Amino acid sequence: MDGLVRRISDELDVDGITVVATGGLATLVIGICETIDFHEPDLTLIGLRLVHERNH
Repeated sequence: MDGLVRRISDELDVDGITVVATGGLATLVIGICETIDFHEPDLTLIGLRLVHERNH
């Protein structure tokens, strides 16, 4: 996983990217991935709530 993130960063020629682990199973890789900066298990639900609030 770390190699993939670094390869994408290199290909896009971007420095200082932020990696967010999402979902309930993200906890399985957080301990072994050095490139993960944040964990937000409910990111999709938060986004859906924000869309609902803006349209209601």
